[in-house]
Amino acid sequence: MPVETGIDIIKNLSEYISICGHAVPTYVIDVPSGGGEIPINPEYVISIDDEKMVLKNYVGKVYTYSNVAS
Repeated sequence: MPVETGIDIIKNLSEYISICGHAVPTYVIDVPSGGGEIPINPEYVISIDDEKMVLKNYVGKVYTYSNVAS
């Protein structure tokens, strides 16, 4: 499933959950090569296209993640 599907799920959930956000889950991607889990939000997403996402982790290291449905 494309990453955009997960982003849409989180957006739709946040419309139905308390404005305080206590129950809103965080959508993360576990990037390869030891990059850890990166939250999918504006601070960490550099770019998204039909084939790949470019993400940075909390220390600023950049990773490319496939956005192609498997």
